[in-house]
Amino acid sequence: LVPGLGSLRSPARAMIPLLLLGMPLAIALFTRHQEKHALHYPRAAFGALLGIGLGLLSEFFLPQPFAEAILWLSALWLISRNTKPAERIALLAIIAVGSMAAFRERLSPPIDLSETPKNAGALQSKIFSQAPSLSDPLTRASFEIIDAKFMANTARIVGISTLQGYWFGQSRFNDLINTGLARDEVRSKVTMQFGVKHDEEKIFPLLASLYNLQYLLAKDEAGEIKITELPHITGGPAWFSSRFARFDSLLEGIQFAKSHLDANPGKFPWLLQNDPKAFKDSNALPDSPSCEQRKVLRHEITAPYFAANFFVTRGSPCVLTIALNFAESLRAFDPKSKIELPIFPVYGALAGILVGPETEVVELRAERNSGKAAEIFSWLCLLLLCLTLFFYFKNVKTRDGIQS
Repeated sequence: LVPGLGSLRSPARAMIPLLLLGMPLAIALFTRHQEKHALHYPRAAFGALLGIGLGLLSEFFLPQPFAEAILWLSALWLISRNTKPAERIALLAIIAVGSMAAFRERLSPPIDLSETPKNAGALQSKIFSQAPSLSDPLTRASFEIIDAKFMANTARIVGISTLQGYWFGQSRFNDLINTGLARDEVRSKVTMQFGVKHDEEKIFPLLASLYNLQYLLAKDEAGEIKITELPHITGGPAWFSSRFARFDSLLEGIQFAKSHLDANPGKFPWLLQNDPKAFKDSNALPDSPSCEQRKVLRHEITAPYFAANFFVTRGSPCVLTIALNFAESLRAFDPKSKIELPIFPVYGALAGILVGPETEVVELRAERNSGKAAEIFSWLCLLLLCLTLFFYFKNVKTRDGIQS
């Protein structure tokens, strides 16, 4: 019933600003003329139940145009006449229930998942039989097989690690792509679609090198799966390096990396020295050529909650780079000495770990980090809300007693 609302991609989501603006108005209307009409609690409770019932009835059992009409009539009734408190509660309940129920329109029709495990398992087995290394989450493929049901999530359903799909990329990863493609997009982009056929000269070779993209998965003309090994030189799932080149802008780092795509990225490491999470003293990073002698023997990854162990050889202090996006929730440890290892962004977006000379195992895990300040602020807001409601109803009760 709102002109132009249906032309938006998500009408229900587009109503959010209006609903947010409507809440203060609703509260103001609820308290209007309170001094003339005392709040009768049984009537108020009956009004609330009646409003919730009417709201549920209109939203789940009536056609959409009628349900919207009831909501708008309730809102008009609320603001057009001097309603009593119980009436206002009933009308507000109708509007609140109707507004929340309207978001059911955002739900997609149910998908029949009964055959998904079998179909995904068969496709996964066929892929792993031709490219066994893809069973490792740190070995990735450019996935261009799109299922009609799962669209951008096809690779995730099948269990193939890729950079494509529907997910929230970290800000550094998005910046790496946007800078490499010379485009200006929001950091919150969630659909990542790029591959060998797209942006070949701009960003894909760099992503393949850093993120260990080794295969192209597509279908041939007959509809059969075709797996092609990509020609790009990668560093593998993880590698050691030293003698980092330092840059002040991401564009400079990308240009430097592009000029050395014919070599292992471990031989030409780089970092942004103005990154807020950069290693505190970049000049103190290892500068020894012997870092090239240290090797990553193997690694183990635990799912679904991310944790990984990297088994490495001893040697000089070096930076271990993981073909994984840096995140502030990541923590690295030496399980033998129980020492936490410094972790920081390298290559613009990857995770780098400073590994000591005696370390043989690097334990990497993700830990929840909600922030103490945010948690304290949330509890203070909840306490303030409780106190406000307490004193409000205390004053209403006092006023009712005086009037009676």
